Amino acid sequence: AVLVMLALAFARPISSVVRGEGRGDSVDAVFVFDTSFSMGALDGAKTRIDRAREQALTIIDELPPHSTVQIITCAGDAKTLVGPHLPANLDQARLLVQNLELTHLATDLAVGVAEAKDVLARGQAANKELYVFSDMQKTGFEQQAGVLKTTLNAIKEKTIVHFVRCGNRPIQNVAIVGITPQTDVPRPKERIGFGILVRNTGAETVEDLTVSLMVNNDPATLETQRIPPLKSKQTYAVTLTGKFEKAGLHVLTAKVAHDDLDGDNRYDQVIPVRDQVNILVVDGNYHEK
Repeated sequence: AVLVMLALAFARPISSVVRGEGRGDSVDAVFVFDTSFSMGALDGAKTRIDRAREQALTIIDELPPHSTVQIITCAGDAKTLVGPHLPANLDQARLLVQNLELTHLATDLAVGVAEAKDVLARGQAANKELYVFSDMQKTGFEQQAGVLKTTLNAIKEKTIVHFVRCGNRPIQNVAIVGITPQTDVPRPKERIGFGILVRNTGAETVEDLTVSLMVNNDPATLETQRIPPLKSKQTYAVTLTGKFEKAGLHVLTAKVAHDDLDGDNRYDQVIPVRDQVNILVVDGNYHEK
């Protein structure tokens, strides 16, 4: 709660920004985008990163003449100064915003804000503004809370800081976490059962879920089953079957639908299928002759 209050203390109303109130002089603006996995979650009809893109493009359009923009992405312990190469090239900045890509890492705002501090220090304009686009996951503030607070305190002496929240409701997320064959040696032409593990990684119960299994991406092999509601942090095992026409390596694809994050809803696993098993028998008795 303290960290959330910290963000609110630094934040300025985005509505006043996009109206351009009282801003006649050029601005050195730095955009920090949270590109963590959760930013791919649906929030209404759009993903959170889509909402971040829209807000950022609006802000660029409303910047005073001769302003500059620098774009930073951050997730986990990784941060990247994306550009543009010429900070005054706002057209290039718009293109970079539109082409932002997400990672599978967790939120950590400290690394991005630290990079922004260095970029802002190199700016020449008297007016400086920092925009942090994020869904404000708790972990983003907690992973390096001390570093984040110290950096923000240093930045706010000469910079207006805006936290732009890009998602409000809790994320519903389930994931396929494993496929286990129910026989040690799958054989051709035999229908084999597979245990598919589905885990609810979110904080809320998720309902209306279906799990499917397909062999070698062939729709004719698709088998689907509805599963009961999954409580938070619950793992559920569902059994589906598949049949392999010949020996060799085959790909099983399990999917779960529907939740707010598609990135972990698919699980592929290679299964070796054998038509015969080679066995070596060792006689343990010692013979002199």
